[in-house]
Amino acid sequence: MKTARFVLVLAFLAPGWCGAGEFLGGKPWKGFVLSLHGKSNDYTYEKELRQIAEMGADSVLIIVTCYQEDTTSTTMERSNNGVPTRERLLDILARAHSYDLNVLLQPIVLLRNPKTTKEWRGAIRPTSRKEWFRNYEEFISYFAEIAAEGKVEALSVGSEFVSMEFFWESWGEVIAKV
Repeated sequence: MKTARFVLVLAFLAPGWCGAGEFLGGKPWKGFVLSLHGKSNDYTYEKELRQIAEMGADSVLIIVTCYQEDTTSTTMERSNNGVPTRERLLDILARAHSYDLNVLLQPIVLLRNPKTTKEWRGAIRPTSRKEWFRNYEEFISYFAEIAAEGKVEALSVGSEFVSMEFFWESWGEVIAKV
């Protein structure tokens, strides 16, 4: 059997974590991570989704990579480096569901031009935190609409924003809008 090009994830969500057990029937998800990154927009990921299902997974965490310029930026961009269009992403979500896979959609923000090797999304310090959160809300709302239309089982609202994690009120506002 050929080696799959995914990262094995033993369980995406543990039962009871953030209420996950309630909508997952109390069971952890068992699946793979599939990063939609760097492929042409007409790439369907059919082969990868079929392989995931054939290996006995019941879930797939789909990562969509977007960018902000550096740690001080306040805007995010989703039209760079193979980010699928809305239509293509909806098609990929439908394909995953056609294999009876639960889908967790996880948009992530990477840095396009970090100024040092120590810069990463966990160390962002935007010039205006208020503007960053306003733009992030718009950014994640775009994916929330796709998640709703594509009937995904879960949407990740943020990933590894370590330097921003203590701004509970701002995150609460973002979550309330999506």
